[in-house]
Amino acid sequence: MALAGRLLAQIEAGQSQLPLTVNDAVLSYISYFTNVKGSRTLLAGLRRSGRYRDMILRIFAEEGVPRELIHVAQAESG
Repeated sequence: MALAGRLLAQIEAGQSQLPLTVNDAVLSYISYFTNVKGSRTLLAGLRRSGRYRDMILRIFAEEGVPRELIHVAQAESG
């Protein structure tokens, strides 16, 4: 099954609090972050985020912000 088809199946099976879209830009980012260089970047950012993750999630819960938005920081700063 092509990447787009697999993603659509995962989106339909999941329970996201955010609207999710699969388009060429999304597929390009997924392709990058699943190759060697991109996955190194992603993992390094996730390690750095560990220091603040609990605090951020607590504030999100207090303010009613979807937990999934924590990943925006990774995408923006990675």
